Amino acid sequence: MKCVTGLRNCAIITMKNESSRSLEDCLRLWEDYDGFLDLGTEALETGQVIRDLLVLDADFVKRHEGQLKSFDNETRIEYGLGIVTLIGDKMRDSSGVASIAIGSIPDIKIKRGLFVPHTSQIILVVNEKDVPATIRKIHSQLDKINKQRWGKVT
Repeated sequence: MKCVTGLRNCAIITMKNESSRSLEDCLRLWEDYDGFLDLGTEALETGQVIRDLLVLDADFVKRHEGQLKSFDNETRIEYGLGIVTLIGDKMRDSSGVASIAIGSIPDIKIKRGLFVPHTSQIILVVNEKDVPATIRKIHSQLDKINKQRWGKVT
């Protein structure tokens, strides 16, 4: 692993999947805004499919909250979030990297995890206040993580 980095002041927008497609198109048109990640969809017991978008700037969401909610009257927004990103060459080929990293933060609630194999990234969504501790604890395991990848400390 090459880098552990964090970002605070994020938000998750949860809405009906069909409404989220229009929202995504509009976000990209508003000042070419693309500061968000698709966290995926989930089918509820009701049969409704919802989608979560992680927006990397909660202030943007607050400024445009009315417009964002106009796409779906059941839109939920969760503030007070941050992300911790692990970046490394060929992490997708390294079994155990995620388990070592996540194992180093047993006291921190991970709200979402996103594994992006084609970019060799692991993205963890945590409470904003937990970002520094999460980075510190994962960083303390870099030797172990790199040993897992290479069979020796690099």
